[in-house]
Parts: sequence; C-alpha cells; structure tokens
Amino acid sequence: MDVRHHFAVWCCHLVFVSLPLFSQGGSSEDCNSCHQEIYDSHQTTGMGRAFSLPDSTNTLEEGQEEATYYHPASDRHYTVARRASSYYLSRHQLNEKGKTINRVEKEIHYVLGSGNRGRTYLHRAPWGALYQLPVAWYSEDGGHWGMSPGYDRPDHKGFSRRIDYSCMFCHNAYPQLPPGDDANGKDPLFPEELPNGIDCQRCHGPGAAHLKAVRSRASKQAIRESIVNPSRLDPERQMEVCLQCHLESTTKGLPAMIRNYDRGVFSYRPGEPLADYILHFDASDQEEAEARFEVNHAGYRFLRSACFRESKGRLTCVTCHDPHRPASAPESRIASRDACNRCHASHVESLVAAGEHPADEDCLVCHMPRRRTQDVVHAVMTDHRIARRPPAGDLLASLAESHQEVILGEVIRYYPPGPDESGRIELYEALAQVKQDANLKPGIPRLEKALKAQRPLHAGFYFELGDAYLAEGRFQDAVRLHQDALRRQRDYLPALRNQWVALSRQGSLDQGLTVLRNTLAVKPDDTVSLTQLGYALLESGRLAESTQVLQSTLRLDPDLPDAHNNLGLALARQNLVRQATEAFQEAIRLEPNFASAHYNLGLQHYAARAAGPAIASFRRAIALAPEMATAHTNLGATLAATGKVEEAVEAFRRALEIEPGLLAAQVNLGLSLASLGHLREAIDAIRAALKLKPGDEFLMQQLEQIEAKLGKEPGSP
Repeated sequence: MDVRHHFAVWCCHLVFVSLPLFSQGGSSEDCNSCHQEIYDSHQTTGMGRAFSLPDSTNTLEEGQEEATYYHPASDRHYTVARRASSYYLSRHQLNEKGKTINRVEKEIHYVLGSGNRGRTYLHRAPWGALYQLPVAWYSEDGGHWGMSPGYDRPDHKGFSRRIDYSCMFCHNAYPQLPPGDDANGKDPLFPEELPNGIDCQRCHGPGAAHLKAVRSRASKQAIRESIVNPSRLDPERQMEVCLQCHLESTTKGLPAMIRNYDRGVFSYRPGEPLADYILHFDASDQEEAEARFEVNHAGYRFLRSACFRESKGRLTCVTCHDPHRPASAPESRIASRDACNRCHASHVESLVAAGEHPADEDCLVCHMPRRRTQDVVHAVMTDHRIARRPPAGDLLASLAESHQEVILGEVIRYYPPGPDESGRIELYEALAQVKQDANLKPGIPRLEKALKAQRPLHAGFYFELGDAYLAEGRFQDAVRLHQDALRRQRDYLPALRNQWVALSRQGSLDQGLTVLRNTLAVKPDDTVSLTQLGYALLESGRLAESTQVLQSTLRLDPDLPDAHNNLGLALARQNLVRQATEAFQEAIRLEPNFASAHYNLGLQHYAARAAGPAIASFRRAIALAPEMATAHTNLGATLAATGKVEEAVEAFRRALEIEPGLLAAQVNLGLSLASLGHLREAIDAIRAALKLKPGDEFLMQQLEQIEAKLGKEPGSP
C-alpha cells in the first residue's frame, strides 16, 4: 500500500470525540460540596430544569390521572395518562360511527423543557432511539396543551420525529456515550440514564481535574487553573460560552449551523474558539432576516444590536444575566437598567425633561420588548435586539404556525465574523449552499470547486455533494460522490443509505441490492436499510425473501410504517389478501396520513370485492395526495363497477389531467363513456388509448364495436 494513501485513510478517522467530562468519576453534583449556594440556585434556572424525568410537577398535576387534547387539523385525539408511577401519551381517531381507530400509545420517559415557556415529551425505544411526542404543554394563559412545535398541521410526523445528538446538545448536559458515538454520520442512540438538566460543566468545562485538585489539596492557584471560570475569559470567549446554545439564525430549513466534521457533537469545551467547533450561517436576504423572530434568537438578535457592536466587548450576556439565577429574578432587571444607564443616562434624562421619554426606569419594555415567536407560536420571548423603538404592531398577537420548509437563496456566514485566513471556513460556506437544498444550483459548482481545491479528508463533504446531485436528478453523479465518501470512510452510514436511493431512482436494482447488503454488513440492525432491502427484493420479484427481510425488520422495530407498507406489497403480490390488508392497516394505524398505504389498502379491498371500503380508501388516499393519478383511476374503476359511472368518468378525467399518458385511465374513460351512451367522446378516448398502445387487439375491438353502435344511431354519417 502506498504510504501516503495509508496516512490519508488513517487521518480521516481522527475526530474530536466526546469523552465523559468527569472522566475520573463524579458528577456535577460534586460541585455542591463547595459551591452549595450557587449550585442550589442554578437548579432553579431554566437551564437547570431543562431536562427531567416525568412526575407530578412536570407532566400531570398531583392527583390528576389524565388530560386530553384534540387536534382539529389532523383529526386526532390525545390523552396523557398516569398509571402507577409511569406516564403515557396515547393517540386515537374516531371513524364515522364514533368507534376508536388508529390508536397508538407510548410511554413518556423524559420531559424536555423547563416549563418557563413549555415542555415537550420524549419516548425512548428499547434500542436507544429517542422520539419527540406530538403533544406539548405550554405555560401561556395559565397553562394549556397543544401540538409540539412543527406539529400543528394535518401531515405532522406523529410519533416518528427522531431526537438527534444536536437536539440534546442544547437541551441537556452531555450524555455518557462510548468514544466516537457522537461523530458525524453516526445514528443517535442514547443510554437509558441521562443527565437531568444543563449542568455546571457546560459553562465551566470538564470537572475531573478540578475535583482531583481539590481532593488532593493542591494550591489555591492550581485549583483555580484546573477549571474554566468564564468571568476570566476575554469577552469573545466568554460570549461563546452562551452562544454555544443561544445562537441560531432560524429553524426554517436553512443550514443555520454546521458543526466541523472532525468534531463530535459533545466535544465543545468552554474557553475554546466556538468556530473551531461550529459555524453559523444566515440567509443573504437581510430584510427577511431582520423581520424573523424565533424562540432561540437571544444570541442571534443580540449580536445584531448596535449597542452590542459599539460596546467593543463591554456588553455581553452576563452584563444582564446571572447564569446561576433565574432570568426572571429582580436582579436581572436591575442589571439591565444599570447597563443601559452606563451609556444612556444623561441622554434619557434630557429626553425625560423635554417630555419626549417616559420616566419609567424599565428600559426593556420598549427597547427589548416581549414578542411572540414565529416558530413556537405558543411562546413569548424577550427580543434581545436592543432597538431604538419597538417594532410596529401587536407583538403578542396570536400567530398561526408557519410550515415554510426552506429559506431559499444564497447562504452567508453569520458567525464568526471577519476574514477567513485558513480557507477552512470557505469550504464550509460552499457546503452550506447545498445542505437542505438552500442554494442548490449555484451551490453545486461552488462546492465542486472547493472540494477540488482543498481535497478534504472527511466523508461528509462528498456525501453532501452527492445528495445535492441526487436532489438535481443527477443519479450517476450522486452514486459516484457517495462512493467517494465511502472510500474515505467505509461505514459512513448516510452515504451507504443514500447511494441506494440514487441507484434505485436510475433503475439499477441489482447494484442497489449489493449496496444494501454492504450497508447491512456494516450495521446489521439498520432498520432503514433493511426496509430498503425488503423493497428492493420486492421490485426484483423475490417475494418470499422480501417478506422474510421485512418481517425481520419489524421484529427489530414494529413501529415502521414504511416496512409495514412494503410487507403488505410483498404479501399482496403473493395473493395473500388478508395478510396484506392487515399490513396496510398497521401502516395506517401508525401513520394515519400515509397516502400510499391507504391506496394499497383500497386495492386489497377491491380484490376482496369490498367496493365500499375500497372507495373510502381511494378517496382518503386522494385527500392526502391529490396528485396520485393511479388512485383516481382505481377510484373510477371501483365506482364504475358499482354503477356510479358518471362519478367514475370524472375520476378518470382527473387522472388524465394529472398524468395524460396513463393508459388505464384512458381506456376506462372510453369504456365508461360508451356505457353512458356518449359514443363520439368514447371513440375519441379509445383512439387516444391506441396512440399509447398501438395495435392492441382489445382496444381495436372495442373501437369497432363503439363505431358500429354509433353507425346504427339515427342521423349518423
């Protein structure tokens, strides 16, 4: 092997991984012995209460056994219930007869959120995956139930929204993971025991050396130097201790943050430059950015303030906030007033004397007003963009949840500001253009150029370019770049998975099967790849093997709607109508808005000669996916079979509006028109079908019969 190549392969696996912060034993509770007052006070802050186990203080009230909530948009009923010392969230719907259907129940294992603004609830699967549950509690108006952020829509994610390591990074103390498990490209799996709240080490860094120094009775200077005290950092590093979590430009699909690929998620340590760990980006449309106000905007908006920029480091987060005390403490208001007065006291006094400014000393009311956030519409937060005048309008007015997925356009660097002397940031700026398809067309050549110039070692860069090609329909290029990624890291799971997607879309099933088997050799229990393998075998006609793979997949994780749907297809092609029907029904129970499963269930009802249920299933599929031409076609066929021919004609016409070349819709339209006596239209429809399938004997026979019938009518030419 060439030595240089060997070195490159070895280097690409060097990452800064997360190690236990108290690696020599102990926990943040050990801080209590020397710093009891600060420790106890911190436990009352939003950070200290950001993550917890469910109990009567954060789930249901003491003595309350259950609470219910109905979500009209998705027509789903939710119940939070206590059974013994455990808590559960269940969901159900009601059919037209009022009978409960599509019931799902999950245990609440963790509570995410302090309750200052709200709480959402998490379920941990036995294999370690964490899922956000769809219902949350909000403190506004005395407290009420509602949908979790992003769920107030008919097609929400139900019980399938996965919690990744980046979510946990800002919402809790670091979990104890095996070294390397938080590296880029790894599936997020969590131990059963998780920390309860953001701890001392998130701001003060690893505590093991400090604890050792104290226990060994080291010198006072050695003890001080063994731990990070943010107050002794320069203003920039001090700010970044807060900005590690409180700087996010948007949640609306823009790649707001990109962690450096050689860093583990839980590898940031207070006192190091934040840019060595993560880079922050924003949309180039600054008018849109200025109007944006979201729940995690404290740092983002603060950095946009003229007061902050002109203070030259004198104004930081801790100017007003004591991180060891609740933000609502009276001391915070006094500190913010004093901070304003240090620069503006004389000017304000002159304005007050002139009657141009109120004498009220609470500067925040006008200059940092409370506003409703646009992404979490049940929350009201302080706007940290210190403004000369508050924005116009009712800042607390109710908002409907917006479902804009991506802010399109050029992505620009937001933090750190200033020049990029190393050229490293330039590579990530190019990467930001294609992530989440934000600025795809101009972004692809920009990233191509950056990769050619810098030749980075990490697989993630090549995977992202491959996914950009995939989004553009350039399937061969996507496969090539995913292979480039895998040459750099053979177990890079995102590339293994998406290489199959690219191959399947270009029809390379045999090659795709090989890729899936390679993926499963790396990660045998990867249910995503197992579900894909089951479908690939199905499309290859290997029905028994497909069935076996999908059944094995569902033994690993029974809550996969796609796997149930694919299993139903495999069973249906083996004419196992009852078993296929049960598989599609299970997919729908798990995901009531699964359009394909409703359509496939309709086909099974039709095969079982159950016309009424078939029609209901096809209509439901169409309601969920109006552009599904085959659903309109099969709805029409079922309607025609029950004598509702005029309705069938409308269904066939709609199918052809969506997909003009759909032969089945064209043929059935002609036959239905003929049965209604609309012979000239029927002839036109059959002739159009013959253009799609020239020389077809059945169609030619039908055309002759209709033309003959037309010739017998009075007045026919």
